[in-house]
Amino acid sequence: MKGECYKTAAQFALDNPEWIYTEGVVINRIDGLPMGHAWVENGDKCRDTEAEVTVSKDLYYSIGKIEITKQFERSELIEHLKGGVYGSFFANKHVDR
Repeated sequence: MKGECYKTAAQFALDNPEWIYTEGVVINRIDGLPMGHAWVENGDKCRDTEAEVTVSKDLYYSIGKIEITKQFERSELIEHLKGGVYGSFFANKHVDR
C-alpha cells in the first residue's frame, strides 16, 4: 500500500532476516523536496517495499539522491516496534521543512 513505507519495510525485514531495515532522506521526484523514507537492504541490493522493486544499491541511492541513512539491526527494529507504531525512527528528524 502506498504511503506506508515504514510499515512495509519493517514487516519485510522481520519476515526476511537477511534484509536490513533502513531509513534515510530521499529527494521526492514530484516536488524536489527531501522526505523521510524506509526500505530494506541486502548486500549491494535495495528493495523498495512500496514500489515492490529490487535494484542495485548504487542505482537506488542515485535515483533517490540518498545521502543520510541509518540501518537498524533486527533487535533494534523489534525494540522500536514494541509500542505498536510504525514510523520514522530516524529519517524525519533529518528533514528540514
